[in-house]
Amino acid sequence: LEENEDKEYYYFDRFKMLLHASYKNLARGVQLTAKNGKTLPAIDVFSHALRFLKQHMMDEIAKASNISTIAEEDIRWVITVPAIWNDAAKQFMREAAYEANIVSKTSPQQLIIALEPESASLYCREQ
Repeated sequence: LEENEDKEYYYFDRFKMLLHASYKNLARGVQLTAKNGKTLPAIDVFSHALRFLKQHMMDEIAKASNISTIAEEDIRWVITVPAIWNDAAKQFMREAAYEANIVSKTSPQQLIIALEPESASLYCREQ
């Protein structure tokens, strides 16, 4: 980057746990502060990250298979969250997934919010 060019961008370091840190005051308007001091609503930061991950996954599936399009109803998304998160933080993550267009509010059964330790345990059990 050129000198001072970084002022145009946002860099959020370890933002997932910032959600837990602010859980007592958790609302859609919670702001996160980037490394350069700029702020954005937490819901925007989380939904942008989820949108990127969804697009990356869809691109990788397209590269690895002969399937050109996948119907949204054929995918069940699982987002893992820390076990210490309360229900408000889990709901916040669900709302971020809706904003990221991972699933729609009309098909909430396509999204599972799972605890990270349980997900890791199931993975190890299957190995």
